[in-house]
Amino acid sequence: MLKKVIALLLCVLMMIPVFSSCAKRNEDDLGPVISMYLSDEIYNFDPAYAYYNSSTLNIVSMLFETLFKLDSDGKVKKSLAKEYKVSVDAETGDKYMEITLNDAYWSNNIKLSAEDVVFAWKRLLKSSNDFAAASLLFDIKNARAVKEGDISIDDLGVEAVEANVVKVSFEGPIDYDQFILNLTSYALAPLRENLATKTSYYEEV
Repeated sequence: MLKKVIALLLCVLMMIPVFSSCAKRNEDDLGPVISMYLSDEIYNFDPAYAYYNSSTLNIVSMLFETLFKLDSDGKVKKSLAKEYKVSVDAETGDKYMEITLNDAYWSNNIKLSAEDVVFAWKRLLKSSNDFAAASLLFDIKNARAVKEGDISIDDLGVEAVEANVVKVSFEGPIDYDQFILNLTSYALAPLRENLATKTSYYEEV
């Protein structure tokens, strides 16, 4: 009998938060608060800096999403990417990958586009920008030459071939699984160009 009483009391205690959450929220209540320990100061929320700053990564990971992500078992799963396929150009023999994006929206209800991905990656590889995460994209055709300033950013092998499709051309042998793994980095997360370039710590492409 005592066990039944204890079990009943535990059930009641567990239900208290449920009923209290249904109560009318005070106008001054801003909602749940997430507390976390940060070892470094965060000066901006630029995902490109999350590549080498764990504190920035803790925040950025709640603000941005990547094309692919790692699950709890460390396996790569599609996130913003709906699907991808690898092909060979019949004329040039170049290998390329087409990544189709899911229907996703920014917080201002603007739809995510392939141009958002292209902008973010070109920004990393622009020769005048100093982002360590640029090396994650060096398998892309002309990426190294672009980064060194030898050729124009327009010659980079990445383009939006459709509103929701990114075409990535490669040069030489490539480990596709490793490239996809690289895309799990928040430093490569898509960015809205018109918003990113309004902030001083973002460099224009």
